[in-house]
Amino acid sequence: PPAGFRPRVGRRLACCVRPSPMATREAVFEQFGRAAQFAQLLEMEIGTALLAIDALDTQSYLSPSADAYLRLKQAIDGQTLGRSLGRIKTQLQLPDDIASEFANALEKRNTLIHRFYPRYGLKFLDEVGRDEMVAELVTISEELDRAWRSAQAIAGVLVKGVDMFLSFNNARTKA
Repeated sequence: PPAGFRPRVGRRLACCVRPSPMATREAVFEQFGRAAQFAQLLEMEIGTALLAIDALDTQSYLSPSADAYLRLKQAIDGQTLGRSLGRIKTQLQLPDDIASEFANALEKRNTLIHRFYPRYGLKFLDEVGRDEMVAELVTISEELDRAWRSAQAIAGVLVKGVDMFLSFNNARTKA
């Protein structure tokens, strides 16, 4: 990383770049990219969870169809993050803290993608303004990272559930 930056390394990815005394334009772009990456990782894990929920509901793991899977995946990928999170909430009883974490992550993601640059306008041209931008992006990245890790854990449990039912069914049919 550039001098004056210190990455905080999570389980897999460096989450955030702390601003140097005067953030450069490149630092703003870099931290925006990190935040966008966490938003996309969150969306991917929520999609994985929805696929696993569908497999458990329909028992599609018993007779897998690539065509059916691709149609379902395209339908899930075509949804907004808000709609996908809404489906997760209707399918699972999430603890209040996780539901709140997801709601907050959705708001942060929407701020990042739809309102971040318009909010700061000409501050991007100013060193102090860029410092403010990087500080907010660090906060957004941290919150999206937390939500991604929660979604990753949920998706992992659901996928293991599908694997367990498939193994059980295979063992039963061999007996």
